[in-house]
This record gives sequence, structure tokens and C-alpha cells, in this order.
Amino acid sequence: MTDTAERLIYEDFLPSHDFNILRTHFQGPNMYWRIVEARKSDTKRRYTHDKNNLEDWRVYKDENFGHDPFEWMMVHTFFHFNEGIVTPVDGYWDMMYDTLLGKVQPDCLIHLQANCDAAVKDKPLSQWHINHDIGADCWTAVLWLNECNGYVEFLDNRAPVKSKENRFVVFKSNLWHRFIPSTNLARNQYITLNFFKKNLPEGGAKF
Repeated sequence: MTDTAERLIYEDFLPSHDFNILRTHFQGPNMYWRIVEARKSDTKRRYTHDKNNLEDWRVYKDENFGHDPFEWMMVHTFFHFNEGIVTPVDGYWDMMYDTLLGKVQPDCLIHLQANCDAAVKDKPLSQWHINHDIGADCWTAVLWLNECNGYVEFLDNRAPVKSKENRFVVFKSNLWHRFIPSTNLARNQYITLNFFKKNLPEGGAKF
């Protein structure tokens, strides 16, 4: 069992049908995103729009990437433990519940969010961070929706984990890490979640 591992990697984590549902939707023209300031090391993340007002959410447009990509990213938050289900779009929560959450089956969900990073010309020095430090059974996970040369790396110098379709990485939420955006593809898209779970799904490899 995986309860002694600090981090695990799964290839082809979701069944193809479920993964294609997520990938098709999040990479499609009707996905709603919020632009947030996320990469500046001297500022906390700030939402640029009212997250509770659907009119302030933006459908993905190529021109969104005209901004300085070092200072922003696009997100869609589905759930936060302080507020419960926060997505204002009908069907989004059910889609996540029937696919990713159905496979992970967290004991307690803390946060669930889709992310879209713009490509950059040079790899920026993104900010190191931890998500939570609230217990041994608290995990952070990433499901990548596309393949590019973006990756997540860890402060303890473990080998970085590259973005790859349907790759799922789980690690202790108190591990220092950072996301490095793509330089070879217009955007890097992935889903992140934080959760409590005593026993992780079978099939993961330690790294």
C-alpha cells in the first residue's frame, strides 16, 4: 500500500473515455476561465474578477495570452473547503465528480482547480511553495491534460516530473515545489487538487 510514500506517479491514470471528456472540454472554446496574478514572487495571488459572477469569467480566447505571461495564469476553481462548490457553471461539478474525483475518491476534498499557463520564451524562476502542512494524510495531486516541456519540480532536487497527457502525480502537501511553464507549446493545462486520504489508489510508482 502507498501510505508510506511521499510521492507517486501514475501513467494513464483515468480511463480513456473519462480523460477525453476532461481534455476536450478544458481545451475547447467554451471553457470559462478567470485570470489571476500568480507568478510574481513579491505578491500574493489576486483575482482580477469577481469569482462569484459568471459575467466576470472569460471564455478562453487566444488574445488572452497577449498579457505578460510571467505575471498571470488562468484558473477555474470547482471547490474550496471554505466555500464548498464554487463553480458557477452548470454541469462542471458533475463532470469532475464523475471522472477525476470518482477515481481518486478523497476522504475529504480541500481544493479542486483547473489551470492554464501561458507559454514563455525562457523558463522563469517560479515561486517555491507548499499547499498545506496539516497532517500526514494530506495530499496534493496534478493531472496533466496535455504534453509539453513544462513540469513540476521539488526543492529536495528530485527529478522533475514533465507534463504528459493523463499523467497523475500525487505528493505530500507539505513538500516544497513549483510549476515551470512550457516554452514549446502555447499553453500548459492541468488540474490540481488537495485532499485527505488514508490510502491512495493502487498502481502508483514511487519517485
